[in-house]
Amino acid sequence: MKVKDSKQMDKMSGSSAKFLKLQEGTNKVRVVSDIHVVREHRSNIKKLSFTVCPTEMARLAVEFGESQDSTPLPCPLCEKGYPVNTKYLATAILRNTKGEDEIGILKASKTVLGSIMDIDEDEDFEGTYRNFDFNIRGKGEGKQRRYTVQCIPNKKVEDKDITDDEKEKVMTFGPETLDRMTTALEYEKIVNKVLQEDDGSADDIPDYDKDTEDF
Repeated sequence: MKVKDSKQMDKMSGSSAKFLKLQEGTNKVRVVSDIHVVREHRSNIKKLSFTVCPTEMARLAVEFGESQDSTPLPCPLCEKGYPVNTKYLATAILRNTKGEDEIGILKASKTVLGSIMDIDEDEDFEGTYRNFDFNIRGKGEGKQRRYTVQCIPNKKVEDKDITDDEKEKVMTFGPETLDRMTTALEYEKIVNKVLQEDDGSADDIPDYDKDTEDF
């Protein structure tokens, strides 16, 4: 589900695609796609630590006019009390001063991608957020890490600065990929695995629906 603007993001507050990993310190990033929202459950299983919640995604679709179906989809993880976490997804380029730039999916909180979206409404910047690089600075370790975002001024990036190879890679992580990542594919199979193998109860799982980047 695509986020239309940062105000909608305020209210909102299982793929093989490559996720970009933000590090402590400064990360130079350019977001090159629309931004999508995902509501997901957290579990204690390593490779399935986040599972898209069909109930929450259906509710959001109705709330923001993308669906007329008001019948909620059942979710066993909701019934078991697993916390629901809100994150946002976008295709992005992570600039690397020591090697080749990385292209993939940036999964982040409202603090990060909301700040980037705000550029579209800032009269001091000409054009969309896709025309600028941003410094995303991380401070702290693990789940205690917090991020601040700053647009790099006077560094408007034109399409000609993206190589043909980068354009091709960006298309690999296009809208279809982002939409797929917000859909509960093989949901029953995933839920059964979580319920069978989770090594802790739902009560032991903290709610990380905050500004930490816990992915």
